[in-house]
Amino acid sequence: MRPLLSPEEFRRYPVLYVDDEPLALETFRLQFKEDFTVHTSQNGEEAMRSLRENEIAVILTDQRMPRLSGVELLKQVKEQHPDTVRMLITAYSDMDVVIEAINQGNVYRYITKPYNEDDLRNTI
Repeated sequence: MRPLLSPEEFRRYPVLYVDDEPLALETFRLQFKEDFTVHTSQNGEEAMRSLRENEIAVILTDQRMPRLSGVELLKQVKEQHPDTVRMLITAYSDMDVVIEAINQGNVYRYITKPYNEDDLRNTI
């Protein structure tokens, strides 16, 4: 059986990671730059601009960010870019937020920090 994507196609898979912590963005970029085409944004407004300017297949966003939370961002992404796979990532276990995001259909997967690099790679 042929894999869905060749290694070359897999590496071109565009992923947007959103986090207000610059170190988290750089860590993600370094961990996954060989696997995916990585885009990063420090806030929801930047993320929406990146989605308008680039074809993004998967968005992973931190939940707790100033101005626009991850859940609020994913709601906008669902409305404006419904084909983009949406994932919420956070160091906090706020189950009300997770339940809200899932019930609204805004999130494909909820991931906790610190994440396992191989598990996250496979999830993406």
